Amino acid sequence: MNLWLSGNATTLSKNKQKEFKDYSHLDKTLRDLMGKGLSVISCEACNQSRGIQKEDLIGGINRASMDLYLANSAQSDRVLHIGVE
Repeated sequence: MNLWLSGNATTLSKNKQKEFKDYSHLDKTLRDLMGKGLSVISCEACNQSRGIQKEDLIGGINRASMDLYLANSAQSDRVLHIGVE
């Protein structure tokens, strides 16, 4: 299973985020899912525009261009797209 992060969702890929009681924090959930085989790819351009560098990513998360997203989408059995981008 693959998870593509784009737009503001790319902030989920940032390592060492501070956990606050009143804010969503999915670091542990994301790492647990990756441990069960989830492949996570974060949009390279979206990361760059938000100041997230490759070395800032949670270990195991890759970056790629939208070309890979489109290719994976075309080959997927199902695609769930949430958002307006």
